[in-house]
Amino acid sequence: MSFPKSNTNRLGSNPWNVPVAKLRHVGTHCRYPNISGAVRQWCSASMHYAFEDISWFRLAFANYFGQNETAGAGNLRVTTGLEYPVNRDDLQFIEYQGGVVGTGPSGADIFSDGFQPDTIIRAGTWYKLWHFHENPTAGIPFHFGGPQPWTNNAANGLSIISGTAGGLINYLMFTATAAERNALVNTDASSNQMISPLAILTSSKSKSIGILGDSRTAIQSSAAPVNFDYVSDASLLQGAGERVFGPLGPWMNLSASGDSAYNFTTGGLGVRRANYLRFVTDVVNLYGTNDFGSQADLAAMQALDLKIKTLATVRGKRFWGGTIVPKTTSTDQFLTLAGQTVTAKESLRKAVNAWRLSAADVYDGGVIDYAGQVEDTATGTWKVSAAGSQVTGNMTVGSNTFAAGVDVFSPSHNGQVIYVTGAGASSAALIGRMVYVNSKQVNIVNAITGAAVNCATAVTAAVTYVDCRKFSADGTHETQVTGKLYSANLAPVAAAAFNR
Repeated sequence: MSFPKSNTNRLGSNPWNVPVAKLRHVGTHCRYPNISGAVRQWCSASMHYAFEDISWFRLAFANYFGQNETAGAGNLRVTTGLEYPVNRDDLQFIEYQGGVVGTGPSGADIFSDGFQPDTIIRAGTWYKLWHFHENPTAGIPFHFGGPQPWTNNAANGLSIISGTAGGLINYLMFTATAAERNALVNTDASSNQMISPLAILTSSKSKSIGILGDSRTAIQSSAAPVNFDYVSDASLLQGAGERVFGPLGPWMNLSASGDSAYNFTTGGLGVRRANYLRFVTDVVNLYGTNDFGSQADLAAMQALDLKIKTLATVRGKRFWGGTIVPKTTSTDQFLTLAGQTVTAKESLRKAVNAWRLSAADVYDGGVIDYAGQVEDTATGTWKVSAAGSQVTGNMTVGSNTFAAGVDVFSPSHNGQVIYVTGAGASSAALIGRMVYVNSKQVNIVNAITGAAVNCATAVTAAVTYVDCRKFSADGTHETQVTGKLYSANLAPVAAAAFNR
C-alpha cells in the first residue's frame, strides 16, 4: 500500500537539533497506556488543546504499558494524521524516519520526525490527531480516558478496537472527508478506552505539567459507568489529576492503575515514564493510596515522596502534591457514614496528609487538599449525600421504572445513583442514574448514554439505596460528582499557585 506524501511537511533528517533544554511538552490529553489490547488494529481520534501557538511538533508513543512498564507484544506500527482546523477534510500525515508508518519494537518509545503543519496551530484552539495502530501479534497499548459522554461522536474522541472494520485504513488515509470520519462508530463497549500520544513536543519556554499517580488519576475504568470519574464537559478532563491541573497548561498524564510511589521509584519500574518528565517544568505527585500497605510509618512515606522529588528528571522543578482521599468499605453502598469502615492504615493516611500540607520545603509548588473536599473529618470516611435514603420498591422485567412504597423522590435526584438489589441479570443489583417521574417513581438510565437500564429480574419490596455512591462507588475511586467538585473548588486554587 502506498501513502500520500504531498501534504507531509517534515523538518529535516535530524529534528533533535533543537537543544533538549528547549524541547518541551506542549500537548494536552496525552496519557500513558495502562493496558494492552489483544487486537491487531486500532483506530482512534484524540483531541488536544493548544495553550500556545504551535508551528512544529514531534509525537511520542510507547510500546510498553502498565505500572511495571511491561514491554508490548512484538512490533507496533503507528500512523498519525493531523486534522487542523478541526473538521478539515484532508489530513496531514506525520512522518516517522521519513515514512508515514512508524515502527517500534517491543518496549520501545516511538518518536515522530519533526513536523510542520501547513497552518500554525493557534493558541486557544483544538486540534485532532487520527491514529491507526497495528500489531500482527495482537497487542496494542492503550489508555483509559475515552470519548464519553459523547459516545459515537468522533468530534470529541473515537475508539474502534475491532480489526474487522472493513476499509478502515482507507477511511483514515485517503479520500475520507471530515464528515465521513466523524460518522465512524465507536466499537469500544466501555467508551473509556482510546489511543493518544504520550507527549507532543516542540521548542517552547512555557510551563508544562507531568502528572504521576495510580488508578485515581489514570482514570481507571469500571464495568458500571457510575463508578468512576468520566468526561462531563467540553474540557474532556477526567480523574483527580486532570480535573485540577488540566486547565492550567500543557499536561501529560503518566499515571498507571495499581501503581505506587514505591513501584515507580524502585526496581526500574518507572524509569521510562520518569524520562518523559524532562520535558515538563512542573511535576505532580498524587501517589499514596497503594503505598500504605507496604510502608510501615510516616518516615517511610516521606522518604518515597523525597525519592520522586530527587529523581534526575524532577530535581529542580516545581513539585506538587495532593492529600490522599479515604479508603473504606461499605455495607450500604456508601449511603451512610456509619456503614463505612476505614482501613487499618487510616492513622497513617491522616499523618501523611497533615505532613504534606505543611511540607512547603518539599512541595514548593503546593499541595492540593483533595481529602478536604470529600472526607468526613470526624470519621475519616467518604462524605455522603444529605438526600440519600434506603427504601424498598418494585420493578418489572423489561421496564426501567422503579416504584417506591413511600414518597421519597424529588427533582434533586435527577442524575444521581440508585442501587436496586436483585433487579439485574441473574438477580444481581441494577445500578444506574435516576430520572425523576414523581415522588414515588424514577426511571433508571445509563450514566453515559442515557439509554434505559431495564429490570432483568422482577423484584418486590427490594432493598434499594437512593442517591448512594455519591463521592465514591468502591471506597477508593472518585465518581463524576467528585470530579466536578474538584474542578469547581480545587482547580482555581491550583491556578492561583501555578501562575504566581
